[in-house]
Amino acid sequence: MKAPRVRVVILSLLIILIGGLGLGRLIGAQALIQSLPPIHDVQTDWDDPIMPSEALLKARGEGSNPIQEDPVIPPFLAQMEQGFEAERAAAQESAFSRFMWNMQVAIGLKSDRFFWEGLAGASVADEQAAAYPAVDTLYVEQDPAASFDAVANTLSDMGMEFVTRDEAAGRIEATATTQWFGFKDDVMVRVEPAGEGSQIDIRSVSRVGLSDLGANAARVEAILSQLQQVLAVMEEPPAMVEEQPPVAEPEPVVDEMANDDMAETNEDDAVDDDASVEDSSNTMQETEAEPEEE
Repeated sequence: MKAPRVRVVILSLLIILIGGLGLGRLIGAQALIQSLPPIHDVQTDWDDPIMPSEALLKARGEGSNPIQEDPVIPPFLAQMEQGFEAERAAAQESAFSRFMWNMQVAIGLKSDRFFWEGLAGASVADEQAAAYPAVDTLYVEQDPAASFDAVANTLSDMGMEFVTRDEAAGRIEATATTQWFGFKDDVMVRVEPAGEGSQIDIRSVSRVGLSDLGANAARVEAILSQLQQVLAVMEEPPAMVEEQPPVAEPEPVVDEMANDDMAETNEDDAVDDDASVEDSSNTMQETEAEPEEE
């Protein structure tokens, strides 16, 4: 039988271990938040954004994050930044509060500056491009029908629940549920012809929250990775032929000197014609004036 003192020591060590693990996870989460932009909407093509169907909007519900063509980081982030600055200023008012603030900063529980400083109103597309450069359109050699089937199988294998599947339109919408907290994120995929193959674009959007901590980007990258294993990726994207504006036909060049010469020629011809007519008239009059021979 163990002595009571040994039990106390073991229990204390367990408490310290559990507390340390929890603190470690908290510090890790703080570091992750600092390194990622506050976005919850990620897609491969912001120039031609994938928009949700009515069925998906209904499934998301009225209280969900909006899905927009060109979203920006919410302006209320500026108010959060002001609140942080006020908290930091208050922490400097006394020696004890300043010590506590500096200690939390030192162990990683707090940051000495606002995580997302100056990002209020910034373009989500720009922040995504900087944070997740691997999220990009996938071009494959298979035709749209084969690519559509591959996408559907991939989403099914990842445990997503389909909302819409429209092969004719090349559109699939599905919902992914996170393992730990049961958060729901919605995935939209578009398959289009591209050259002799297909072009696959993906969008993943959280229903709630400001920052997804990289979850949507990780999901899109995972889908792209799975598709690259079952489809033949094009070595180079097909050249996109841009429509050229119609070329206006050149206006005929008018030679003013030539026109003047032609006008003078026409006037001379008119004078000659008038003279000829006058001569003919005089001749006819002379002929009529001659008496008839008996």
